[in-house]
Amino acid sequence: MLGQRRHRGILCDIDMPGMDGMQFVHRVCVGFPDVAVIVVTRPGDVYSGILAMISGASGYIQAPLKPENVATKIGSALKRKHLESALRV
Repeated sequence: MLGQRRHRGILCDIDMPGMDGMQFVHRVCVGFPDVAVIVVTRPGDVYSGILAMISGASGYIQAPLKPENVATKIGSALKRKHLESALRV
């Protein structure tokens, strides 16, 4: 799914062609626990964001995206994953 490349973070939409966004989040979080996953939900869809976090996502952002919100959310998620990885070692 992610191939041989090393990823630190993934920004994905909850609505993806060919795969349910929740399934994607679960697969990434189980197979690649050090990767931060941020899910983009529909406007006003807090429920899907919370479900994604229960499935292992580092966070969620509601559409429409604002660049400053995306940068802040991704930065926080990457820092948190780095700290979690350091604690597991």
